[in-house]
Amino acid sequence: MFNNVGRLYAATESGIFSSAAYETGPNSGVKLFSLLQNVPNPFNPSTLIKYKLAADSHVALQVYDVLGRLVKTLVNEDQRMGNYLVKFNGTGYTSGVYFYRLQAGSYSVTKKMLLMK
Repeated sequence: MFNNVGRLYAATESGIFSSAAYETGPNSGVKLFSLLQNVPNPFNPSTLIKYKLAADSHVALQVYDVLGRLVKTLVNEDQRMGNYLVKFNGTGYTSGVYFYRLQAGSYSVTKKMLLMK
């Protein structure tokens, strides 16, 4: 389902909603920017984060604690459109909820992950 500001909303099997920015062109069809849920989740000690870029963008992928403090910057660079996979190693961090945020151009989304030791 599309809303009026260019976001696509979809329910997952667990009932959690996610969004993705979309871009259309005369011959391009729909291209999505997306950030997938980390796997495994919960994790110990490491997890994988996948995302897709529909256009060349400056990308920042960062991890935050529940107080909103920056824990780790995983990516901070210009990247070409395509699919990416980043590993986050939780060794040295306490068990608990963390948030990871992807910013790519004007697209921004945050997801939750759980580190259990």
